[in-house]
Amino acid sequence: MRAGPWIVLLGLAAQPARAQTPDSGGGVKVGLGVFLNPAAVISDGGGLDGLFVPVGLGNFTVPVLLGQRVRLEPELGFASLKTAFTPTDSDETFSTSQSLWRYGLSAHVVLFDRGGLRPYAGLRFGWHKFSAAQTGFGTDISVSRRDSYWGLAVGGEYFVSPFFSLGGEVQLTRFSVGDSEQTPAPPFPPGGDADSHVWSTNGLVGLRLYLVGH
Repeated sequence: MRAGPWIVLLGLAAQPARAQTPDSGGGVKVGLGVFLNPAAVISDGGGLDGLFVPVGLGNFTVPVLLGQRVRLEPELGFASLKTAFTPTDSDETFSTSQSLWRYGLSAHVVLFDRGGLRPYAGLRFGWHKFSAAQTGFGTDISVSRRDSYWGLAVGGEYFVSPFFSLGGEVQLTRFSVGDSEQTPAPPFPPGGDADSHVWSTNGLVGLRLYLVGH
Protein backbone atom coordinates (compact mmCIF):
# COMPACT_ATOMS: atom_id res chain seq x y z
CA MET A 1 0.00 0.00 0.00
CA ARG A 2 1.37 3.39 -0.94
CA ALA A 3 2.28 5.68 1.95
CA GLY A 4 2.09 8.93 -0.06
CA PRO A 5 -1.68 9.58 0.26
CA TRP A 6 -1.61 8.90 3.99
CA ILE A 7 1.29 11.30 4.51
CA VAL A 8 -0.64 14.01 2.66
CA LEU A 9 -3.75 13.42 4.80
CA LEU A 10 -1.74 13.54 8.02
CA GLY A 11 -0.16 16.78 6.89
CA LEU A 12 -3.54 18.34 6.20
CA ALA A 13 -4.89 17.18 9.56
CA ALA A 14 -1.92 18.64 11.40
CA GLN A 15 -1.99 21.94 9.54
CA PRO A 16 -4.61 23.65 11.77
CA ALA A 17 -2.50 23.05 14.89
CA ARG A 18 0.31 25.11 13.33
CA ALA A 19 -1.98 27.95 12.31
CA GLN A 20 -1.63 31.34 13.93
CA THR A 21 -4.09 32.29 16.64
CA PRO A 22 -6.57 34.98 15.60
CA ASP A 23 -4.99 37.82 17.58
CA SER A 24 -1.41 37.20 16.49
CA GLY A 25 -1.60 40.27 14.29
CA GLY A 26 -3.16 42.51 16.94
CA GLY A 27 -6.39 44.48 16.54
CA VAL A 28 -9.81 43.54 17.90
CA LYS A 29 -11.51 40.16 17.33
CA VAL A 30 -15.03 39.15 18.42
CA GLY A 31 -16.51 35.66 18.65
CA LEU A 32 -19.02 33.34 20.32
CA GLY A 33 -18.43 30.70 22.97
CA VAL A 34 -20.18 28.26 25.27
CA PHE A 35 -19.01 26.91 28.62
CA LEU A 36 -20.36 24.03 30.69
CA ASN A 37 -19.89 23.32 34.37
CA PRO A 38 -20.35 19.55 34.84
CA ALA A 39 -19.98 19.91 38.62
CA ALA A 40 -22.95 22.25 39.11
CA VAL A 41 -25.04 21.20 42.10
CA ILE A 42 -28.81 21.63 42.46
CA SER A 43 -30.07 21.15 46.00
CA ASP A 44 -33.28 21.91 47.90
CA GLY A 45 -35.34 19.24 46.19
CA GLY A 46 -34.25 20.17 42.67
CA GLY A 47 -35.35 23.80 42.79
CA LEU A 48 -33.37 26.54 41.06
CA ASP A 49 -33.18 28.51 44.32
CA GLY A 50 -30.70 25.86 45.55
CA LEU A 51 -28.34 26.21 42.61
CA PHE A 52 -25.21 27.46 44.36
CA VAL A 53 -22.58 26.54 41.75
CA PRO A 54 -24.04 27.95 38.52
CA VAL A 55 -20.98 29.77 37.20
CA GLY A 56 -20.60 28.51 33.66
CA LEU A 57 -23.57 26.14 33.69
CA GLY A 58 -24.51 26.37 30.01
CA ASN A 59 -23.44 29.99 29.75
CA PHE A 60 -22.92 31.60 26.36
CA THR A 61 -20.04 34.05 26.03
CA VAL A 62 -18.84 36.75 23.64
CA PRO A 63 -15.01 36.69 23.71
CA VAL A 64 -13.46 40.00 22.65
CA LEU A 65 -9.71 39.93 21.97
CA LEU A 66 -7.91 43.23 22.48
CA GLY A 67 -4.50 43.02 20.87
CA GLN A 68 -2.31 40.02 21.60
CA ARG A 69 -2.69 39.58 25.37
CA VAL A 70 -6.04 40.80 26.73
CA ARG A 71 -9.51 39.27 26.42
CA LEU A 72 -12.82 40.53 27.80
CA GLU A 73 -15.64 37.98 27.83
CA PRO A 74 -19.25 38.84 28.75
CA GLU A 75 -21.39 35.80 29.54
CA LEU A 76 -25.11 35.07 29.77
CA GLY A 77 -27.16 32.04 30.80
CA PHE A 78 -30.76 31.17 31.65
CA ALA A 79 -32.66 28.32 33.31
CA SER A 80 -36.41 27.82 33.83
CA LEU A 81 -38.47 25.30 35.77
CA LYS A 82 -42.28 24.96 35.76
CA THR A 83 -44.55 22.44 37.47
CA ALA A 84 -48.33 22.01 37.72
CA PHE A 85 -50.43 19.77 39.96
CA THR A 86 -54.17 19.09 39.69
CA PRO A 87 -55.72 16.81 42.36
CA THR A 88 -58.08 14.10 41.18
CA ASP A 89 -60.92 15.52 43.29
CA SER A 90 -60.52 19.15 42.17
CA ASP A 91 -60.52 21.21 39.01
CA GLU A 92 -58.12 23.77 40.41
CA THR A 93 -54.45 23.57 39.47
CA PHE A 94 -51.54 24.45 41.72
CA SER A 95 -48.58 25.69 39.67
CA THR A 96 -45.07 26.88 40.41
CA SER A 97 -42.50 28.52 38.16
CA GLN A 98 -38.88 29.43 38.71
CA SER A 99 -36.31 31.20 36.57
CA LEU A 100 -32.61 31.95 36.97
CA TRP A 101 -30.70 34.47 34.86
CA ARG A 102 -26.89 34.43 34.96
CA TYR A 103 -24.81 37.27 33.57
CA GLY A 104 -21.25 38.35 34.15
CA LEU A 105 -17.91 39.45 32.76
CA SER A 106 -14.40 38.02 32.78
CA ALA A 107 -11.06 39.67 32.04
CA HIS A 108 -8.10 37.47 31.07
CA VAL A 109 -4.43 38.04 30.32
CA VAL A 110 -2.75 35.53 27.99
CA LEU A 111 0.44 34.21 29.59
CA PHE A 112 2.11 32.98 26.38
CA ASP A 113 1.27 31.73 22.90
CA ARG A 114 3.06 28.57 21.79
CA GLY A 115 2.02 26.27 18.96
CA GLY A 116 -1.66 27.16 19.20
CA LEU A 117 -1.73 26.73 23.01
CA ARG A 118 -2.67 29.85 25.00
CA PRO A 119 -2.75 29.61 28.83
CA TYR A 120 -4.40 32.56 30.58
CA ALA A 121 -5.29 33.91 34.02
CA GLY A 122 -7.78 36.49 35.16
CA LEU A 123 -10.88 37.49 37.08
CA ARG A 124 -14.58 36.66 36.77
CA PHE A 125 -17.53 38.42 38.36
CA GLY A 126 -21.26 38.55 37.79
CA TRP A 127 -24.78 38.32 39.11
CA HIS A 128 -27.73 35.92 39.24
CA LYS A 129 -31.37 36.93 39.30
CA PHE A 130 -33.72 34.31 40.75
CA SER A 131 -37.52 34.61 40.65
CA ALA A 132 -40.33 32.23 41.60
CA ALA A 133 -44.13 32.28 41.67
CA GLN A 134 -46.86 30.07 43.14
CA THR A 135 -50.55 30.18 42.18
CA GLY A 136 -53.60 28.11 43.04
CA PHE A 137 -55.49 26.92 46.14
CA GLY A 138 -55.82 30.45 47.44
CA THR A 139 -52.14 31.31 47.11
CA ASP A 140 -50.54 33.91 44.88
CA ILE A 141 -46.95 34.44 45.95
CA SER A 142 -43.89 35.72 44.11
CA VAL A 143 -40.29 35.68 45.36
CA SER A 144 -37.17 37.27 43.90
CA ARG A 145 -33.51 37.27 44.88
CA ARG A 146 -30.33 38.75 43.42
CA ASP A 147 -26.99 37.01 44.05
CA SER A 148 -23.45 37.94 43.07
CA TYR A 149 -20.11 36.20 42.60
CA TRP A 150 -16.47 36.97 41.94
CA GLY A 151 -13.39 34.82 41.66
CA LEU A 152 -10.04 33.92 40.15
CA ALA A 153 -9.71 31.86 36.99
CA VAL A 154 -6.80 30.00 35.37
CA GLY A 155 -7.24 28.13 32.10
CA GLY A 156 -6.10 27.60 28.58
CA GLU A 157 -7.35 27.16 25.05
CA TYR A 158 -5.91 25.26 22.10
CA PHE A 159 -6.59 26.44 18.58
CA VAL A 160 -7.44 23.55 16.29
CA SER A 161 -7.88 26.11 13.49
CA PRO A 162 -7.09 29.85 13.22
CA PHE A 163 -10.56 30.77 14.51
CA PHE A 164 -11.75 27.81 16.62
CA SER A 165 -10.44 26.77 20.04
CA LEU A 166 -11.18 24.16 22.70
CA GLY A 167 -10.32 24.83 26.31
CA GLY A 168 -10.86 24.42 30.00
CA GLU A 169 -10.74 26.54 33.11
CA VAL A 170 -10.51 26.16 36.89
CA GLN A 171 -11.93 28.76 39.25
CA LEU A 172 -11.98 29.76 42.89
CA THR A 173 -15.26 31.59 43.38
CA ARG A 174 -17.01 33.44 46.20
CA PHE A 175 -20.79 33.27 45.75
CA SER A 176 -22.90 35.69 47.84
CA VAL A 177 -26.56 34.78 48.39
CA GLY A 178 -28.81 37.83 48.35
CA ASP A 179 -31.88 38.60 50.46
CA SER A 180 -35.22 37.28 49.23
CA GLU A 181 -38.10 39.66 48.57
CA GLN A 182 -41.61 38.21 48.77
CA THR A 183 -44.91 39.63 47.51
CA PRO A 184 -47.15 39.79 49.44
CA ALA A 185 -44.86 40.14 52.44
CA PRO A 186 -44.95 37.23 54.93
CA PRO A 187 -47.16 37.90 57.97
CA PHE A 188 -44.29 37.27 60.37
CA PRO A 189 -41.08 38.37 58.63
CA PRO A 190 -37.86 37.26 60.35
CA GLY A 191 -35.92 40.00 62.05
CA GLY A 192 -32.19 40.72 61.82
CA ASP A 193 -29.61 40.63 59.04
CA ALA A 194 -28.27 37.51 57.30
CA ASP A 195 -25.05 37.09 55.35
CA SER A 196 -24.79 33.86 53.34
CA HIS A 197 -21.90 33.09 51.03
CA VAL A 198 -20.19 30.06 49.52
CA TRP A 199 -16.54 29.52 48.56
CA SER A 200 -16.24 26.95 45.79
CA THR A 201 -13.82 25.49 43.29
CA ASN A 202 -15.26 25.04 39.79
CA GLY A 203 -14.10 23.38 36.60
CA LEU A 204 -15.34 24.46 33.16
CA VAL A 205 -14.98 23.08 29.66
CA GLY A 206 -15.92 24.98 26.53
CA LEU A 207 -15.24 26.18 23.05
CA ARG A 208 -14.82 29.53 21.32
CA LEU A 209 -15.38 30.50 17.68
CA TYR A 210 -13.87 33.83 16.64
CA LEU A 211 -15.92 35.37 13.86
CA VAL A 212 -15.01 38.95 13.00
CA GLY A 213 -12.18 41.35 13.63
CA HIS A 214 -9.66 43.76 12.21
